[in-house]
Amino acid sequence: MSTLGHIEKRKIEKILGMETGYVLNFSDKTFAEFFSDLDIDITNPKYFKNGTSKAKRLRAFWEIEEDFIVSRVLKALISYGDGEGVFADSNPKLMEECIAIAERLQNGNPDVSELSNGINSNNITLELLISEMKSSLDRGNPEAAVDRLHTFTTNFIREICAKNSIDLDKDKPLHSLLGEYIKDLKKKDKLESGMAERILKSNISILEAFNDVRNNQSLAHDNKPLNKTESKFIFNSVVNAIKFLREIENIN
Repeated sequence: MSTLGHIEKRKIEKILGMETGYVLNFSDKTFAEFFSDLDIDITNPKYFKNGTSKAKRLRAFWEIEEDFIVSRVLKALISYGDGEGVFADSNPKLMEECIAIAERLQNGNPDVSELSNGINSNNITLELLISEMKSSLDRGNPEAAVDRLHTFTTNFIREICAKNSIDLDKDKPLHSLLGEYIKDLKKKDKLESGMAERILKSNISILEAFNDVRNNQSLAHDNKPLNKTESKFIFNSVVNAIKFLREIENIN
């Protein structure tokens, strides 16, 4: 399935005019032909799981297919709409944002914009960190985003610990706070499976190692930054853990 976030989907739906069940100016026939030209059978029953309209099939397509395929289709839809002149009254900024979404999907970057959802409106620090991470990822510099993610993760873990009345000793390291938070989750029966608990506990050692990467292999100090491949892998792994914790805390 693609990593399209809710905010990204809303932007794409707006630019493609999907509010009423349509997609651009396609009929059912031309919609199928458009996808056929991309070697995709949009009439496959698996895309009808949400309904039969073109918009509902496209949403199902986003849910089922991987980022690279969704990116290819999104770029083709934008190119088609531009050629047909259906974007004449569209917001140019929205168009640029949708093109950037397609690029993100193609590059395999996670959607970090949703991390701002549910954040205390007074927490300017987290909003700024998210903006800086997104900017680094969009420029293809995940190594520059690692330091910002460490700061974001520290703020986020401390915020959810405070929410659950866990002691926030300023000298307590990040991985120790996560360990106490996991114990609190288990105590409150918020984890249903031993597997989820085990995966979550593995993040304790991951965050401990993250401290070393941040201090010695990121742009936080005068270091030689970690290579792009490992930086992206570390970034994606930590972001996935944060997204899971957000779901547990019902931060939407």
